[in-house]
Amino acid sequence: MLTGSTGGENALNAQMADIAADGSGVDLSLDNFLVDMTSEVVRPDYRLTIGGVGVLPKGGICVVTGAAKQGKTQFLTAMGAVLMGGRDFGSMSKKGAIRKLLWVDTEQSLFEIQNNMNRLYRLANIPPRTHCFLAGIPCYSLRPLIPEDRLKVINAAIERHEPEVIVIDGVRDLLNDFNDPNESNAIATWLLQLLDGRPDLTIVTVLHTNPGSDKMRGHLGTELMNKCSDRFTCTKSNGSFSVTHTSRQMEMQGAFTFRIENGDLTPVGADIAADIVDPVTSFEQAVPDGGAFWGEIVANYRKITKCSQNTAKAVFREKSAEGVIMQPPGDKKWHLTKNVPVYGKLARMADPD
Repeated sequence: MLTGSTGGENALNAQMADIAADGSGVDLSLDNFLVDMTSEVVRPDYRLTIGGVGVLPKGGICVVTGAAKQGKTQFLTAMGAVLMGGRDFGSMSKKGAIRKLLWVDTEQSLFEIQNNMNRLYRLANIPPRTHCFLAGIPCYSLRPLIPEDRLKVINAAIERHEPEVIVIDGVRDLLNDFNDPNESNAIATWLLQLLDGRPDLTIVTVLHTNPGSDKMRGHLGTELMNKCSDRFTCTKSNGSFSVTHTSRQMEMQGAFTFRIENGDLTPVGADIAADIVDPVTSFEQAVPDGGAFWGEIVANYRKITKCSQNTAKAVFREKSAEGVIMQPPGDKKWHLTKNVPVYGKLARMADPD
């Protein structure tokens, strides 16, 4: 445990370096974790769009969730086919070509996995019986292994194939007890570490929801919900699968819908509303000319964009950090900065609860 030091920052750096030297293998010098505010960090691009909304961000962890047999793997199949093929699937489109999609299955039989890959091949126009390496979709079945060995194989596969996208179906089988805080935190940390030094990598995982609830299973579900960029929730009704979306940035309005016909995936109708609202660019509409309290702005923003409370708060913070909105001195309301006379003081940054 770190303690205070009269030697100041140099002594603290030395203390952290001693910890690393004791066996962690990580250089814990403070400068390695300093946020450089002198250079701009570009917003990550997306791998796909659904109804015009960007999903699967580069450098992000995404979770596909839902009850058993609700289309989670089939939704992954559709995404994989669009990523690796040359055509859209309904309103789902890719934003750029990728070279490698690493697919890891931890629970299905070999027959089920190959049947699913054949469906992906047909949808992506990949010739049947093409070796998965040549197709750019190295696929591994890890069902016979214990959790510790599954992690080892995944790490080795990542080093071997250097994929741009990883699908892990499902992440629950990478630990013994999804209710154990230590194991769950270790898996979440491992996923984040996979992204370290790989800014273009996208990780997509699968985790079931609790019976009768939309919450993901156990402490692992809590960890993933806190860490993920996108969450897709799958349900099934009258033979069709519907997928809804929650995101830190933009959210789909409506559900992406598809079904299985004659063994193949088929999009259903106009699955996404045509009047998708971009929650980022529409923010100014949520701020009245005379200003408003942050709660009012968040409520207005949710009404305009149909986004979640968490997304609305996240965009509010982002726009405050960007200087789009401000609180003038002596005024408890928030205003669009462009509508406020110039003051000699900086506006306070927002941090709503």
